[in-house]
Amino acid sequence: MTGQPERGHQQEYHGPYVPGEVLVKFKETVTRTEIDRLAAKHKCRVAEYVSTVNLYRMKILNKRDVWEVLEGFGKEPEVEYAEPNFIDQPAGDSIK
Repeated sequence: MTGQPERGHQQEYHGPYVPGEVLVKFKETVTRTEIDRLAAKHKCRVAEYVSTVNLYRMKILNKRDVWEVLEGFGKEPEVEYAEPNFIDQPAGDSIK
């Protein structure tokens, strides 16, 4: 089990997320060249790299569904996990 969201399992993920973006963590051995290749394969581009946690914020380049993109990244052996870019909310707050 890799912790990857699969189509049909969106109900496991609660809370709002940024449309058109996903967060992807690659395995330690994956090079930036490989990351750029995988981003292009899934029609994304690297928007930001957070070095402290080795995490990439990817922008989806077309109007594809976030869950479709996550499913694709989830099948890649180089990916540790991928998830929506959830909007962090202080406890007790809700977006209406």
